[in-house]
Amino acid sequence: MKRGIIVVFVLALFLLVGCVQEPLIDSQSIEDVTEEDLEQLPSDLQPQEVEKTALTGQANKWYDCQDPDSISTFDKNSLLTKSITTYNGGSKTDRCYTWYKGTLKEKTRLIEGICRQTNAGPKFNYWYADCNQKFGEDYKCVEDACVKEIPTFDFILVEEIPQEWIVKFNDDFKIKFSAYVPIIEYPDGTWEWDEDNKVSFNTEEKNLLKEAFMKAVYSMSRVDSYFTKPLPWTNGQSYYDWLKDSAGTITFSADINSLDNSNLINKVSFNGYNIISNINQGMLNTWKNQDLNSPDLGQGIINLIQIITHEVRHNNGVSHASCKGGNNMDDNLEIMGGHGVNVMLPHWMKYLLPEEMVQSAYDGNIDLMFQYFNFLDRMCSLDPVAKTIKQEDLSWVEEVSGFPLDFDPDILWTIEFTN
Repeated sequence: MKRGIIVVFVLALFLLVGCVQEPLIDSQSIEDVTEEDLEQLPSDLQPQEVEKTALTGQANKWYDCQDPDSISTFDKNSLLTKSITTYNGGSKTDRCYTWYKGTLKEKTRLIEGICRQTNAGPKFNYWYADCNQKFGEDYKCVEDACVKEIPTFDFILVEEIPQEWIVKFNDDFKIKFSAYVPIIEYPDGTWEWDEDNKVSFNTEEKNLLKEAFMKAVYSMSRVDSYFTKPLPWTNGQSYYDWLKDSAGTITFSADINSLDNSNLINKVSFNGYNIISNINQGMLNTWKNQDLNSPDLGQGIINLIQIITHEVRHNNGVSHASCKGGNNMDDNLEIMGGHGVNVMLPHWMKYLLPEEMVQSAYDGNIDLMFQYFNFLDRMCSLDPVAKTIKQEDLSWVEEVSGFPLDFDPDILWTIEFTN
């Protein structure tokens, strides 16, 4: 008799241990939420609901689970579509849920129905998914699924740069600041550094210059991810990777005029040459304007992107040409020199980005926003008298982009060419 009791006890203990081994809440299902977040949920949306019901003797209710949009328990693709997950006791529809509504902590996530594999078969559970954690910063929970919302230019130019992106930028780009030290020349031909009149950037100026450069690179990297074709001079790389591999050490050199911070003028070089000059305070301040109705919103950063792109392109071994009395020209568009890339960049923005992105608040006149005539007139292949550009350039642009070049033969060209 004792032996029988012992056997029954051991079997009961074994079954109990077997039940306990199955986790109550799968850690992967709640990795995007905190315990406090879970406590804020109504009872029917809490993960414990399944387990509490099981304790009351209705465990079978949650089994025989079927999820039509998932091929595995935590299939990320299932977050992209709304579906109904069924089980013995009924069904649950995927839904967006907003925590802490109306507060600074407000956050909307997707509550996805999933089928977790157990010893007793597939069992219904919830998966609390943060769409931008799973897919990227432009993904949000909309109409009960993770949806990519295309940002506008104005949003990108005023949005806060993620901290993890700043860490990566600091690892990838070397930025230095160099003082300007005048020279004292003496009648006997000797000289010495005039340390008493040395010009250096102060901390505020350093932060402003680095922040502006970082904002330009960040804005361009955000836009770049939406191009339907890679930019043609990057050899298939992203703009960010091309810039990182081509720029080298970026040095901001103080100029004598930088003493007046209201008109900050400085020089920037890449690997000691390709100097950018005349970056002024007004240009750097426009992108900080939070007024989305301002026609100047972001214009300083867009100008800075064009300047950076022009100069860094020279680091790829593409130099300027001499023609028509000038030595700051490009032979033609196809070589994509310093001026050519600033024809192709706005052309790409106008035609190879989603319409939702380019039709933003500050660029209602899209033709003005993406005009590149001032770069076209630096082409040796442009005839300023006949106001024509060689057919080879026109055909090449349409071939690589799929869209004809915007070229107005009646435009008033700004360069005064000499014979």
